[in-house]
Amino acid sequence: MAESLLGLYKLEKHENFEKFMEAIGVGLATRKIGANTTNTNEFTREGGKFKIIQKSTFKNYEIEFELGKEFETSTIDGRKVKTVFTWENGKLIQKEWPLKDKAAGEAVYERELKGDLLITTCKCKDIVCVRTYKKIEK
Repeated sequence: MAESLLGLYKLEKHENFEKFMEAIGVGLATRKIGANTTNTNEFTREGGKFKIIQKSTFKNYEIEFELGKEFETSTIDGRKVKTVFTWENGKLIQKEWPLKDKAAGEAVYERELKGDLLITTCKCKDIVCVRTYKKIEK
C-alpha cells in the first residue's frame, strides 16, 4: 500500500525534466530554475490522508490527498489543476488535468520504490521524464 512510500527522499538525478515542464505548461523562467534545483520529497500520513512535502532552495510545496478522491489544487508554479491519487500495482499514481490551459494536457506521475530509491516517472503527451530520489530518512 501507499504506506511503503512514507519517509524522506532526496533528488539524485532527473532526465528530460525541462521538456516535461514545458509540456505541462510551466513558464520558461520557472522551467530553467526547476531544472537546476535539487529538492527533497517527504511522504507522511495522518489518518486516511497522505501528504507530500517538497522542499527546495527555490520553493516549498505541500499537497494533501486521500486515495481515490479527485480534488482541485494549485501546482508548485501556481497552475490550477484537478488531480487524483490512486494506488495501482505497487505504484502511487497521480493524474493531473489543467483547469485553464487545456493545451497543456494531462500529466501522470507514477511513483514506485526500487530498494531505497523512489522512481518518479512523469508523462505528458509524448514526453517522459524520470526523476530518481534516494531515501534519506524513514
